[in-house]
Amino acid sequence: MVVKALMVMGVIFALYAVFIAQVKPYWSISHHKEQQDNQIKAEKYLYDYRQEHGVVVGSSLSSHLGNLPGIYNLALDGLSSLDGLAIVMKQKSPPRTVLIEINFIDREENTSFTGLVNNPVLKPAKRLFMSMRADKQPLSVVVEQLQMTLDRLRAPFIIPDPAVPGSATSAQQASRYTELLTKQLERYAQAPAPGVFEQQLGKLRQAVSLLEQQGARVVFFEMPVDCRLDDSPRAKAVRVAFRQYFPQATYSYVPRPACAAYQTADGIHLDAQSVTKYSYFLQEQLAKHKR
Repeated sequence: MVVKALMVMGVIFALYAVFIAQVKPYWSISHHKEQQDNQIKAEKYLYDYRQEHGVVVGSSLSSHLGNLPGIYNLALDGLSSLDGLAIVMKQKSPPRTVLIEINFIDREENTSFTGLVNNPVLKPAKRLFMSMRADKQPLSVVVEQLQMTLDRLRAPFIIPDPAVPGSATSAQQASRYTELLTKQLERYAQAPAPGVFEQQLGKLRQAVSLLEQQGARVVFFEMPVDCRLDDSPRAKAVRVAFRQYFPQATYSYVPRPACAAYQTADGIHLDAQSVTKYSYFLQEQLAKHKR
């Protein structure tokens, strides 16, 4: 019985793998945990994207940037630019352009995540079999499709409730924003811990040097934050350190736009309208760097 069950499962998986490979359905999972989201984004870069073009690496602050022709967004929620670079550096051909967010470079690399993505056994298998990739897992796909169907069916009958987040009054939203901003003010009141920060900057310098040796163009950028954080001890310390490790006379930086031109959802993450606005600004700056 066990052997028969395993054989049946094997046949089902094989049929599913053939279906995914031949039909290539545009299935993608949207309701998932942070690490799964990062894994899906990393795998799309590895297996679906022409890596010789360009790439953005960074934290959740830049993870929703778009409208960058020829640039893949590999910024990862809860991680840093070094995690994205750990994936980029494993590829045979370097991208032409690497955009590096500097805001949270002091985070230590999540080696469990990068180790999973760069696994030498799983990578060839996932490249060959699409059904093994994170966004093509059978159970996840089925659950996601059912959830989307239910959401569409329920939408006409949903009545906005002021007690539900997302339908709060202006006063409630302002109060919530103040609460979130206060946490960030405490966080930004201190410069990054010197030991870890310097260690991460050293790793970044090595990675940048290797990329440039391979012909890549490296451009640093800082994501806008609430103006009350823009001149904080943390923000200033990060800028000073980067200018020391990567002098402006030698390296390319995207100029910082006025923080007042952008709105955030919590002090550090831009809202949807500002993400679009900064994406276009970044696109314009990249065009200038090419001249």
